[in-house]
Amino acid sequence: MAVLVDTNVICDVLYNDPVWGDWSSAQLLNHWGQLCINPIVYTELCYQATSPDDVNDTREKWARPTAAIASGAA
Repeated sequence: MAVLVDTNVICDVLYNDPVWGDWSSAQLLNHWGQLCINPIVYTELCYQATSPDDVNDTREKWARPTAAIASGAA
């Protein structure tokens, strides 16, 4: 079953959030292999990225893209 990941969960882990980081890490690990992001989450991750490669590296690390991202339609 696919699990859509919210941007905040990814950011909690990326930026070591002191309140939510551990919980978010645990959720990502508990659902490893099932995680997906959609075009909105992908776009939100782009906000503070220094390059497209940074966003793609993050996406590849944590989640597979939905069909719209995979096809280049996003």
